[in-house]
Amino acid sequence: GAVECPRGTRWGSRCPVHESGLATSVLSVLRGSPGPHRLVRVHVGDVSSPAPELAERIQTYLDAARPPVAVGAVEVVLRPRHRLCSSCAATWNSPEPAPSCPDCGGAPMPLPHDHQLEIELIT
Repeated sequence: GAVECPRGTRWGSRCPVHESGLATSVLSVLRGSPGPHRLVRVHVGDVSSPAPELAERIQTYLDAARPPVAVGAVEVVLRPRHRLCSSCAATWNSPEPAPSCPDCGGAPMPLPHDHQLEIELIT
């Protein structure tokens, strides 16, 4: 399934559905699928947290769900995003939340993009 953040916002501090929204979406998909699931792999674009931290937060949310859901582990895969340097205008692709420009070390400019979420269930 795909969940979109409202246009004009970014995953992270400006998107009101960031981590809890991701976790709620994962929980919704799990509740609609027969389990148990060995692994839930969440593919997401621009986020503000490193993948391991985000996976841990989603797992904590799922562990607290009532009624409980059976899931072995959560893995977050950050999709590479196109970046534009705010200092030198270089472009590059990176899955990291806030990567520095490989040419000058400048910060990436926010670019409009699609905020799709893909949830993969592995039994």
